[in-house]
Amino acid sequence: MIKKTLYTLLFVLLLSNINAQEVITGLHNNAVIKANIITETKSIKAVDTYVTLPFFDDFSSEESLPNSSLWNDKEVYINNSYAINPISIGVATLDAIDENGDIHENANSFPFESDHLTSQFIRLDSVFLPTKRAIKISDSLYLSFFYQPQGLGNAPQLGDSLVLEFLAVNENDTIFVEADPDADPPVIADTIVYEGWNHIWSSAGNTFEEFRSQTGSDFKQINIPITDSIKFFNKNFRFRFKNYASLTNNNQISWQSNVDQWNIDYVYLNINRSNIDTVYRDITFANTAPSFLAKYESMPYWQYSANFIDEMAKKINMKITNLDNTPHNATYKYNIYNSNGDLIKSYYPGVYTVSPFIESGYLNYAPFSTPPVNLFLPIGNTELHYTIEHIISGDETINNTQNDTLTREQILSNYYAYDDGSAEAGYGITPAGGQVAYRFTLNTPDTLRAVQMFFNKTWHDGNEQYFRLTVWDDNNGKPGNIIYASKPILPEFSETLNGFTTYYITDKYVAFTKKNTSFYVGWQQSTEETINIGYDFSRNSSSNTFYNTSGQWIESSYSGSLMIRPVFGAKIVNYDIATEPSKKASIKISPNPANGNTIRISLPEEETNTSVLTTAIYDITGKMIYNRDYTTQVSTINFDKGIYIVVLSNTQTGERYTNKLIITQ
Repeated sequence: MIKKTLYTLLFVLLLSNINAQEVITGLHNNAVIKANIITETKSIKAVDTYVTLPFFDDFSSEESLPNSSLWNDKEVYINNSYAINPISIGVATLDAIDENGDIHENANSFPFESDHLTSQFIRLDSVFLPTKRAIKISDSLYLSFFYQPQGLGNAPQLGDSLVLEFLAVNENDTIFVEADPDADPPVIADTIVYEGWNHIWSSAGNTFEEFRSQTGSDFKQINIPITDSIKFFNKNFRFRFKNYASLTNNNQISWQSNVDQWNIDYVYLNINRSNIDTVYRDITFANTAPSFLAKYESMPYWQYSANFIDEMAKKINMKITNLDNTPHNATYKYNIYNSNGDLIKSYYPGVYTVSPFIESGYLNYAPFSTPPVNLFLPIGNTELHYTIEHIISGDETINNTQNDTLTREQILSNYYAYDDGSAEAGYGITPAGGQVAYRFTLNTPDTLRAVQMFFNKTWHDGNEQYFRLTVWDDNNGKPGNIIYASKPILPEFSETLNGFTTYYITDKYVAFTKKNTSFYVGWQQSTEETINIGYDFSRNSSSNTFYNTSGQWIESSYSGSLMIRPVFGAKIVNYDIATEPSKKASIKISPNPANGNTIRISLPEEETNTSVLTTAIYDITGKMIYNRDYTTQVSTINFDKGIYIVVLSNTQTGERYTNKLIITQ
């Protein structure tokens, strides 16, 4: 459903004159949202309630769905992926994907009403602190927000738009609010009558580059006074953002996917404000926590340990911003914890005065903005799993602290990954006969056992086309001879977070016998349609991505990473969610979904000797959280709500049996 490509009009015009090309498309569905429909069941249930002033959200939560205490619907995507230079951690992205993670049912090639971000009911009849009193026009009530078209997504076209509306009250219609006696202030069961939604503000579609040229900034702040006391100064006030999107008429159905992104940040409604109220007492991060590896997001632990000095990054990049108009003292540090939660490394460069962003942009003080990685992750285990925590703390005058901490999981397992596990777009090539090759480098001899691939669905499954999984050796920095090619296979799709499909190399293993060996993993296709592999914007791996449509290998022109992960090992002994073959479960778990107390695991018919069986349970990140000798019943009382993989192993034969477990509460 992409209108052109995600980048410039010039590039699209060039593509129209040639037959072979790379193609970047938006997502047809959002796997993160789909995963959270299961894991965030309670939070996606819309509950009408009342909110009092101030109303504020900078979307810095780690959840992918809007905060249900502030917002009533779940159609937008809360993320750190789509914005360019955001105001703070996280934005709300409106696009063409609905609350179920799929393209809206009413989608078509003409502008259609797409996503909504609707506030809960807001008490604009009164303020409650320091004492309760009625709100007056003289209180200078303003709603402000920052917005950005396109970002790293698809540019909204001129006929598309971002719209802000206010809900006005009279006696034309009725909706009902459920009583909540535990709320503060109490929510009373009530009947609300309303006139409808009033158009307040809108912006026509635009490319990010045009927007930045016109506004002189990456995000533009909008300040809107609320002065109509008759319509809006009541306890049932609401506001909402919505966008109009439109799909393409492109006859290449595998190109069609998500479109028309708008990013919103730092929504703030309160009294005692003005039109020039554009600064905030807030020192915050504005990027995600980076990998401590120099080239990869993850890699096999034994490959890391063979050359850990060169594999560790020398420094990392942190975006830190002061949103006030005066300097503030701040401290920054990062901590590294092992899988047991023990602090093993810490970095603390002291105190520094951070100048306002409006004067100096993001902080460029090296000990904070590019801190050194003057350490090495300990080696010696069969798998390494670390949590890295970054903290920025302002002085006592800083009001907002919810966006001052970043965390990431640093995993060294049995696979290489340039990507961070989430797709922001899809990548493909055309025409038939095209090839794509993705370069990786080994530090020590190893054996390729499988390749994990993440595919994005396209409109009407247009990318269900046969391809050959292919491995090439290196020829002076480009793909050389084919050393493995599979039989024709089809993409397999997963609607779960990190839902890679694993293609095992079963007819022969690919062994590399020399140190410092580069190789390439990718595909050959036989049709015009793209297979639409997941594409991640978080790390630029274009120098390792090559395509061939005319007999010549060309380095990719796009900035991002393919979601392809080669899996290594003498034998695959480390269980990882992404490396399990797609097959029916061979053990039974009951109850499933479970309520978080006890589950019963039934043996397969062929296993009768329980003394040689073990049970392991892994969370969605691949972290082992349970490992014991087999017993019929397992307590899950300490498990968080979410998705798990249960693995029953025979220690004599090596046979494994698996099933997915869902904990609902």
